[in-house]
Amino acid sequence: MKNVVSIILAAGKGKRLNNESVPKVMLKIGKKPMIEYCVETIENLGVERIIVVVGYKKKMVMDYLGDRVEYVNQKKQLGTGHAALQARNVLKNFDGYVLISYGDMPFVTKRMFLSLLNRCKKKRLAGCILTVDIKKNPPEWGRIVRDDQGDVLKIVEDKDATPEEKKISELNTGIYCFKSKDLFKCLEKVNNKNVQGEYYLPDVMEIMSKAGLKIDTVTTRDLRNIIGVNRPSELVRARAVTR
Repeated sequence: MKNVVSIILAAGKGKRLNNESVPKVMLKIGKKPMIEYCVETIENLGVERIIVVVGYKKKMVMDYLGDRVEYVNQKKQLGTGHAALQARNVLKNFDGYVLISYGDMPFVTKRMFLSLLNRCKKKRLAGCILTVDIKKNPPEWGRIVRDDQGDVLKIVEDKDATPEEKKISELNTGIYCFKSKDLFKCLEKVNNKNVQGEYYLPDVMEIMSKAGLKIDTVTTRDLRNIIGVNRPSELVRARAVTR
């Protein structure tokens, strides 16, 4: 697959999982660590390069994956936007599409990535988001805020959302496709003025929207495969899926 690279964010500690002896992405789901599922899926896509952003206990991740991927280091965990920005220098001469995913989402499918990539190419987008519509008891994920014409304005994180925004049922799964030049240009403008004081990757969408760049979404109904592992209960659920 020409002109397509992947960035997998895998620098986190996983404090909420109450297990800091290994990086979160090295926790096992079935017989394999989470990161293996993520890398296998991207390898099956046949992209040009796979870049893994490492950080906490990075040697464990690097020893496991070896030379199957490239690595960039996030020395301080300052948010997902900051993590993605670490790949800027190794991709400075690249002009194509970037698929971004998380190393703690082991079941994202090849079809999901392809749907985002195809939408980006067909509509010549700067960015595309994989979303899901959950009306009843939605998880604490970012809300997709649209204007009256239905165009995406921004993504608001749950902790920063107003009561009205929390009523939005279209949620951000955290899986994206971007044009590389637009991505890194906009990532440089992301700030940390939010409840958590972090640089959020989803904030690039508002920056792109305000700059007049075209962004869009692809919606999935496949709830099982967008499981993210952030809490012990989610780890239990992910292990149940593999069984």
